[in-house]
Amino acid sequence: MKLLEPHVNPRLLGHEAAVNEFTGAAISERMHHAWLIHGPAGIGKATMAFHIAQYILSGGQQTIGNIDTKSSIYKLVANLSHPDLRLISRPVDERTGDLKSEIPVASIRALGDFFHLTSAFNNWRIAIIADAEYLNRHSANALLKLLEEPPQRSLIIMTATGVGQLLPTIRSRCRKLALDLIDDATMRKLIADTCPEVDADSLGSIVNLAEGSFGRALELIENDGQDLYASLIGILGAAPKVDAGDMHGFADQISRKGEQARFTIMTGFMLNWLQSLVQCAATGRAEDMVGGDAQLLRRYAAWQPLEHWLKVWDKVNAMLATGEAAHLDRKLVLINSLMAITRAAA
Repeated sequence: MKLLEPHVNPRLLGHEAAVNEFTGAAISERMHHAWLIHGPAGIGKATMAFHIAQYILSGGQQTIGNIDTKSSIYKLVANLSHPDLRLISRPVDERTGDLKSEIPVASIRALGDFFHLTSAFNNWRIAIIADAEYLNRHSANALLKLLEEPPQRSLIIMTATGVGQLLPTIRSRCRKLALDLIDDATMRKLIADTCPEVDADSLGSIVNLAEGSFGRALELIENDGQDLYASLIGILGAAPKVDAGDMHGFADQISRKGEQARFTIMTGFMLNWLQSLVQCAATGRAEDMVGGDAQLLRRYAAWQPLEHWLKVWDKVNAMLATGEAAHLDRKLVLINSLMAITRAAA
């Protein structure tokens, strides 16, 4: 499986409405100086940002959604070496190798100098700010100054999953471009093109579990997400008499060092399953994600009333959030969360 970074990826599927909205505005109106591309995680926001940058830097010669990889513009952008383009994102912590929790103010202040440089090609200078919700107070205020007094022929493209975390004054100065979840047919094509090793039997389950996020689908494929979900359903399905040894073995498998991705996937599965359980308890309806789990949801919903499962959802959500924030033992957090669900079924 070969994963392409957004600045390298020449294809973008499933967002034709957003593409048409942007190109229509670019052709018929004076270009707005700031765009905010927002939507759920893993749906192509950063890829869209780089496609827009290529469209503008090429004078409209590049096609958003289907970039010509033979063009000089593509090669410069793919190497992050185009002199009229800057990428701002969270820096990597050299000590841990993880992304830091904030975009520093120095990165945003440097854009002021960049925007006042003479353009190398077609007079446009473009900055992409990835995951703009991670701007801290100082960097957000520095960005606000740029948005209030934008230099001529400058374009700021921001991406964000948590739009509500941005300052209202920043949001109000941007033209918003919403990206929706990817439909199942497009998701199947993306997975088939990117991951031909995925067999037909697994494809449907992965599409269901990805819930419209191609980035999530890739994470599931890379980390055996389908098997993880089946293991979770196996533990939950044994309630109210869950074998303690099975639970500990399961928790140990995905909480050891180096398994952060699988642990994160599993906790996401748990919260999503509990949300489905709450919906089932409220409406009596349940749908299969992977063969047979709807029946399990109905069985749990019959054991306790809606109010009970709402409390369990709150409890598990709080335990997982506290565990992450306080860096608690992941195995213990996972076991306690599973026990909170299965004991409530008794």
